[in-house]
Amino acid sequence: MARFRCSPGEARLLYLAVRYHLDRPGSELDPVTRQPAAHRLADLQASLRGAIDGPPVELTLANRQRQLLGSAMLGAVNELKVYPMLQPAPSPSGERRSVAAGFEAALLQLFPQVADDPAETETVARAMLALKRRLDLEASEEDPAPGPASGGGRRLWPFRKS
Repeated sequence: MARFRCSPGEARLLYLAVRYHLDRPGSELDPVTRQPAAHRLADLQASLRGAIDGPPVELTLANRQRQLLGSAMLGAVNELKVYPMLQPAPSPSGERRSVAAGFEAALLQLFPQVADDPAETETVARAMLALKRRLDLEASEEDPAPGPASGGGRRLWPFRKS
């Protein structure tokens, strides 16, 4: 389990990443059983929604949620990077094409400055990537994984004779 304290601005970034994750088809299914998985990001969405305009909130994430959140943040960063290059869809909604159906609506609701200048997504992407790095660093400090220097690990090149 990992604990993170999030300001309203950070909660806004995390909420966008969670929305990106949830809007992708099958994102909350276990890859083996195809059933709803335990420790999903849907559980996190309500906590973040309340923290967007409220006081800072402390989040407690299971390891699986932390992994999914990291993946969602990287996926959202990719969407944010290409957003200015996408053309509006030729539909009545005029939304830009995205892997996640409601991504643009969430982006414009959370970061209204993007409607005036789509290049502002670069600033949002940089902030999200910096937040992901901070969360990864805090998680590694809480639960350090044994590295190759701890001894007893596999050698990198098992084919080499020494």
